Amino acid sequence: MKSFKQHLERKDYIPAKQEKIYPSSFEKIPRLMQLVKKHDDPLKFILAVITAMASGKLKLPIIGAGSTREVAALWNDHKRTKIPANMIELKLSTIAQQLKSLAEETELTEAPVKIKAKLGRAVAAGGHGGGRDEKGFVHKSGKIIVWKGMKPYHVQYIVKNLSKFGIREKEVLDVLEVRFDSSFGAPNPKKEAKEYLEQLIAGTPYDRDSSIEYLAMKKGWCRIVLGKYASIGGYDIQTIHQVAKQIDKKKDWTKGIKSLELWEYGEGKGSIKSGELATTKLAGRLDNAYDVGLWVDGGSADPSNIGGGRTEIGRTMAQFREWTELVESMVCGDCFKWANDWNIEHHKGGTHKVVHGIVTNGLGQTFPHAWIEDKGKVYDTNIGESGRWSIKKFYKSFKVENAVKYTPREATRNQFGGFGHHGPWDKSFDKWPTTK
Repeated sequence: MKSFKQHLERKDYIPAKQEKIYPSSFEKIPRLMQLVKKHDDPLKFILAVITAMASGKLKLPIIGAGSTREVAALWNDHKRTKIPANMIELKLSTIAQQLKSLAEETELTEAPVKIKAKLGRAVAAGGHGGGRDEKGFVHKSGKIIVWKGMKPYHVQYIVKNLSKFGIREKEVLDVLEVRFDSSFGAPNPKKEAKEYLEQLIAGTPYDRDSSIEYLAMKKGWCRIVLGKYASIGGYDIQTIHQVAKQIDKKKDWTKGIKSLELWEYGEGKGSIKSGELATTKLAGRLDNAYDVGLWVDGGSADPSNIGGGRTEIGRTMAQFREWTELVESMVCGDCFKWANDWNIEHHKGGTHKVVHGIVTNGLGQTFPHAWIEDKGKVYDTNIGESGRWSIKKFYKSFKVENAVKYTPREATRNQFGGFGHHGPWDKSFDKWPTTK
């Protein structure tokens, strides 16, 4: 398999006459063009763009898979070393998926590949859900709109059904127009806003916009993802609590839940009418079905009140039930991809190890698995990434064998360079399939 650098194409630059896939305003943003000039490696360039955005030094639409391609196309148009579009899809898929849900909490430092993202679960801040999860919107009055699968995206559903949310198209265009005018310096902000709205309706290349979701939230709506790892996002914690109670009246949604994250949307960096993006803040997280049930049934919206009054016996029983469920039900689906995503998010200054090993669950099923170890704790997609399990307990519970450990740098190099897949990488795993 070719490495990432082997896929780079060297050819003389010929001014393209075909239609550009990136907004013309990109070429009028000094900071962005400085990064184009500075970098000769496309991957480092895109990561530098992401870093500058997160630190507030560069304002662009939040990058997802589509706009990652646009930024890469800009680089290709101005540099001699090219990277094929299919390789952008392959090598940046992990980053793009995380960036789709980047909220304003993200903090990165300007260092290629060394990424630190202060994210909760991506699905909470802006992930789309998928598989058997349900997603949609719930109003505090009780109206519920839910569907299964990745599409439509949350913001896509809003812009295709504005009247359902009590929003006029002019409200949306006004917010977008001032953003393109004040933040991006677009020569024709009205035209750019209209085109951007059309792209949101189509669901490509943009599939998330916190400001438009915020317009719906101000009217009492919350965006939801229901499943093992659930999330509710809304205007404030009181509205979120009301919505949770409304969901509970119509759905048995807390059974088997591993985590519920509660996200407040606001205008912490300035009004969306002045061109700023709506911000998101993690208002609370409940890490088991017992606590979620207590919070939903309780009178207080504050999630920090949950768990403190539980008796020692209650805590022990809850932990025992959770441990039994995990050991019996543990499977390996996207664990290798998840571990690499975690590594990217926590790369800068990370003391952790990416670990590949063989595990056996309570049903006697043996398979390769990936997880993170850091400071004596295990972070694993099957246990909610919480770090509540000690390494000793994890190894004993899942009969871990053949554990191969990688530093953050080694894991990143294996993922993006020598192997080009998520793992496993060691020869001792050759009889097992790899994860693309």
